[in-house]
Amino acid sequence: MKDTLGIILAGGRGKRLYPITETMPKPICPVAGVPAAVRTVKAMQAAGIRRAVLTAGYRSEALEGITVPGMTVSAVCEEKPLGSAGGAKNAFTDAENALIVSGDAVFDFGLDEVLRRHGESGAEFSVVLVKAEDPTDFGCVSAENGFITRFYEKPAWDRAVSDLVNTGIYVASERIFSYIPEGAFFDFAADLFPLLVSEGIRIGGIETEGRWFDIGTLAGYHAANMYFTGGKSAVGRSKVSESPVRSVIMDGCRIEGRVSDSIICRNVNIGKGALIEKGCCIGEGSVIGAGARLSGAVLPPGSRIGKDERIMGYCFGGRREKLFDDFGISGKYGEGVSLSTAFRAGKALGAVSGGTAAVLDSGGAYAAAVADALSCGIRSTGGAVLRGKSGFAAESRYYAADTGLLTVFVSGGEDVCVSVYTVGGLPLTGRAEREAEKAFAFPPDEPKMPGAETLIPEGATAAERYAGFLRRCAGYLRGTALRIRGIGRAADALKAAAEAAGVTADGENAAEAIISDDGESAELITPAGRRLNFWQLTALAAEGEPYCVLPRACPQRLTEYLIRRGTGILLWDSTESVARDRAGECIYPHDGAAAVLRVMKRAADRKQTTDELAAGIPDMFVRTATVARGDGKARVIAELAGKESGDGGIRLRYPSGCVTVTPIRSGFRLLAEASSFEAAEEISALAEKRLTEK
Repeated sequence: MKDTLGIILAGGRGKRLYPITETMPKPICPVAGVPAAVRTVKAMQAAGIRRAVLTAGYRSEALEGITVPGMTVSAVCEEKPLGSAGGAKNAFTDAENALIVSGDAVFDFGLDEVLRRHGESGAEFSVVLVKAEDPTDFGCVSAENGFITRFYEKPAWDRAVSDLVNTGIYVASERIFSYIPEGAFFDFAADLFPLLVSEGIRIGGIETEGRWFDIGTLAGYHAANMYFTGGKSAVGRSKVSESPVRSVIMDGCRIEGRVSDSIICRNVNIGKGALIEKGCCIGEGSVIGAGARLSGAVLPPGSRIGKDERIMGYCFGGRREKLFDDFGISGKYGEGVSLSTAFRAGKALGAVSGGTAAVLDSGGAYAAAVADALSCGIRSTGGAVLRGKSGFAAESRYYAADTGLLTVFVSGGEDVCVSVYTVGGLPLTGRAEREAEKAFAFPPDEPKMPGAETLIPEGATAAERYAGFLRRCAGYLRGTALRIRGIGRAADALKAAAEAAGVTADGENAAEAIISDDGESAELITPAGRRLNFWQLTALAAEGEPYCVLPRACPQRLTEYLIRRGTGILLWDSTESVARDRAGECIYPHDGAAAVLRVMKRAADRKQTTDELAAGIPDMFVRTATVARGDGKARVIAELAGKESGDGGIRLRYPSGCVTVTPIRSGFRLLAEASSFEAAEEISALAEKRLTEK
């Protein structure tokens, strides 16, 4: 009878675990003193497996020495990268099943239970699943009755519908390997899973209760060590004069200073009185001088830090672990957003810009300095920069939509906000954000020649492009009466466009427009006193058009009304889509001035007052809110998604209306729509309570 073969995927470079993997492959990195691959081989042995094969690529010679008494352990070298599934195929030999474990995985649950449940399920291929607080860094899945119903590979928060994630541990029958091409790069998540689904092969989902860690990142590697030591330091064969706190100290080190919440690679010397604080990772063979102080710093192998030097960095546990927040890149100048942070952010954005990017700022010392640092960062990757000014967000969004360039807009005073716009004037996709986050953590190598910076010439500035766009939206409006309320730059742009079109601010039938400071929304008060919110303005502006591009979290009454009037709906979110591609042709759903001018032009063309034009627009009583939630957010999403999900995401339904719930980094964003403003506020409060009490 054929047995079960153990396969450990160990061929990767391990770039996310830099600088540790500069001198050792990830599978031999010690976790509480035991190499990760040895832990996995022992877990396989405990499950009754007697043969294990490691797929080897990077520093393959270091893997050949892995032995476990009672196990036959061998390594198969990959002459070229084969991907996760391709590597498993290359390692597979005659066996009934293969238990495949990613080299990133460290866990404490039994693999015997995994094999038993796989056999009982009848599945030919199974994925081991665990619940995660943050599913956005992993392959996220939905499962029902022991089988996976849908995969979401590293979703942004707005597309996360489950807290179940793929551990990179699989059980595959012999027949499954016939679907993997020989000698070709083939990935489990990207290639094999979709192929199996298309062939009608159901994929089992085995949810486990134990702990699992992805040690492919410094934070994950540190967390795994702390779990398996019970929160104590994991100290190898090293000389340490003062007990480190919650740290990993590898072999061959000599430490006379104090180390806390950090990772010290092999053969590092740390001088007397030196202080290595939270979030540091010191590369192999480095020397830290006496009295030096490091915090959140990542140092390559062989670094030399002099006596009493100070280095403050942003490694795991440092001051800024993630590049993006709910507002883009924001924080207080010098703290959350320093010039060094901005430079690194620029390098990260340069990695995803595709060549030329535009960097605009709203003026003022803080915004201009941060914009200059961002520009330098982009140029350091070889990318070119068009540098200029912009008064407000809507103007910058239009610049991105009009030019097709990745556009970075820096605004604010001491509290700085960096907004990033791409195709159609929309925020970056989730995939692009992940690429930028990766480049932020591990900046790309700098080319020999930096990119050029060019000032945006007169006649093509963001303000001039936007003014021309608004004039085209307005057309000829002589005799139209409109008062514009506001004192900011967005209001000034609307006033200028209206005046150029012949609009007057007087008259009995004058409507009144109120535009937001960022220019992204507006309201219109009709001569009869009806107050139209931005969603209603959008409905009026889109009515009769072939299609309208809207954010996925928008009122149902808006989409239902437009569909009844013959307008198609395209909804965009963080994923790449046709809606995103066409957003540049449909600016007004995120531009208050454009929406107001389109409505006024439509009324003028039909020779109607705005009251007459809006007579058929339904009331849309909408309230938006943000609910903070840290721990347990993914669990709440999972509980609600199965019961309340729909085409528009998660919707909580009440007798008087519904609340659309969109997960964001800091919690949830709510959009409540009901039969009255009071009812919208009431169900918004009910939803907030439900989301925070779960």
